Amino acid sequence: MFITYYSELCSMGAINNPHVTNGCHMRSSGFFEEKDGYLKKTAHNRGRIFCDDSSKLFDVNSGQVRLTLSFPQDISKGVLYPLGFSDKSHFLWGVNMGVSDIGRNSIGVFFTKNGIEFRFKTPGGNYSVVDDITDIDSNSFFDLDLFWDKDEIVGTEEKVNALIRVNGENISGSFFPIVDDSEINSNFYSAVEQEEPSPTSSFSGLPFELLENSFNYNNVECCIRKIIISNGSEFGES
Repeated sequence: MFITYYSELCSMGAINNPHVTNGCHMRSSGFFEEKDGYLKKTAHNRGRIFCDDSSKLFDVNSGQVRLTLSFPQDISKGVLYPLGFSDKSHFLWGVNMGVSDIGRNSIGVFFTKNGIEFRFKTPGGNYSVVDDITDIDSNSFFDLDLFWDKDEIVGTEEKVNALIRVNGENISGSFFPIVDDSEINSNFYSAVEQEEPSPTSSFSGLPFELLENSFNYNNVECCIRKIIISNGSEFGES
């Protein structure tokens, strides 16, 4: 386990000049307003933070994404109002969450009418963990952690391999099959006794996107202060 990206977003330049070496080549599109120690995305400036190869951050087997952010609306029982009155899913971050996700592993986080939803699509099936508990006042910064580990996340009271944590408190978790499609391919080559091509992560060449994605799931206004990403399922308490 190690941190693959860590930036305190005091300016636009902090996106591609993080505290941890930017080996993933994280950058931005659109625009963010620079505030006192954070960046503001509006419904119109289309601010997006992304890298082209999410395998440089984590893979489907394990990882963690921590965001410190705030919204101009209240969050009540995990629902960001007034989005709770809509059937739309509002994208927060993800890999391969769009029309190209068929046949490839996908992972992502959305605000929905049911709460904060952490979604997985792998050959093991489609599963979600939902936070329908969290209450956050408008314009209040909070830490949102998403963990996953195909085997088990260590240090939780119950056995889980996908977990939502808010402000250091474990909120919602579940245990379900997380299957790496690259491992299925490896088993196939072994079965037919053929040499396997050079191994690659199932996320190789798939972009990591934050706050906006290519399929326009989100135009929600928010402020973001910090991003920490790890290729393991635990890098410490908030």
